[in-house]
Amino acid sequence: SVPGVRVVVGNTEVGIEARFKQAAPRTVLCTADIAELREVTVSEGGCVFGASAPLSAVEAACHAGASVHPVAKAAASMLRWFASNQIRNTACLGGNLATASPISDMNPLLAAAGAELDVASAARGTRSVPVAAFFKGYRKVDLAEDELIVRV
Repeated sequence: SVPGVRVVVGNTEVGIEARFKQAAPRTVLCTADIAELREVTVSEGGCVFGASAPLSAVEAACHAGASVHPVAKAAASMLRWFASNQIRNTACLGGNLATASPISDMNPLLAAAGAELDVASAARGTRSVPVAAFFKGYRKVDLAEDELIVRV
């Protein structure tokens, strides 16, 4: 963890903070092009979404796997109505979860589906956190300063 560094993918929250709250981060680290964080798979065993996978990729995988897994079908239905194409092409589940966005449509679906997050720290390794337990209050989550959501 480096003070003043903000991890971003879609940048919606950081853009709002910078423009309306005059709280721009000193340094921005974009994880959008890290292949391991963009992986998306749907199988009978479940759905695995890289934290930086664009919602459009999550939606496409869920449509393709809707007959294979019930959560994929529910996510595909939800994502169809989620924002515009431009936003779905850059926004990601990791960002929605990390900011505890109260307007995220996917956070309640993931919690209700019993989804888990893999959260990683260079110092402590990886741990699993149920999405339902991840939210600690309004815009507060179970994520230490040196941790990153890796996958959902």
